[in-house]
Amino acid sequence: MAGAILYAEPEAVFHTKFENAGGPEQMAMYQEMSEAGTHMLVAAIKASGSLFLASARGGRLVCASKNSMGSIYSDAGHYTLVRHFQLAHPAAWRAKYDRFVRFLQDNNLSVGCELVTGCFGDHAAHPATEHLVVTAVLDRRSLAPLSPLMLILLQEEFGLVIPGMFFFRSLAAFQEVYARFRWDVNAEFSSIASALAAQAWRVVDMPYVALHSENLEGLVVSWVPAAPLLSAAAATSA
Repeated sequence: MAGAILYAEPEAVFHTKFENAGGPEQMAMYQEMSEAGTHMLVAAIKASGSLFLASARGGRLVCASKNSMGSIYSDAGHYTLVRHFQLAHPAAWRAKYDRFVRFLQDNNLSVGCELVTGCFGDHAAHPATEHLVVTAVLDRRSLAPLSPLMLILLQEEFGLVIPGMFFFRSLAAFQEVYARFRWDVNAEFSSIASALAAQAWRVVDMPYVALHSENLEGLVVSWVPAAPLLSAAAATSA
């Protein structure tokens, strides 16, 4: 049959980052998870830019942004990613890049990133340098986001920039810092990060000031299962 679609599968998958915490019932559930120790609260530095998605097929990176491929946004995201590999691995950048593409393809993964630039919109404050932050890794088969463990793996294996993350075993410990800075419009990143680190169980660092500024737009908070592998990865990243 001419023009028939015989097979289709998702290519670039993204993880929604805005979801309200909910009402009293939801907050009570969070408190129960905290007390039971079954989950960890992860407060990640919010990167605000243009959404950039990447997967791999046929040995090539497939890039998408702004609901399209081959646009100025997807091309700029790919260029920024390539420049990262060139700067981080000067002599062997192509081998590292090709290995990254194979990693995405072999594991059916899609990465969601924020392309932070000074020319595609005023996001919080103009960054000190154009950069790409990998904020989520998703399974293209289940469409489910993977553990922050995968972000840590990408950072270790490929030197990719991921959000700074603060792991809390106690909801109250995070809430104490959050309440202190919630309405302080003059608070700078360094002060907030230091206060979070002092209360957190583990910290995965990020060169936020060097990449961006002292202007912190916000935090993305999520609950993740307290798996042994995650605990080990967070411990070695501290």
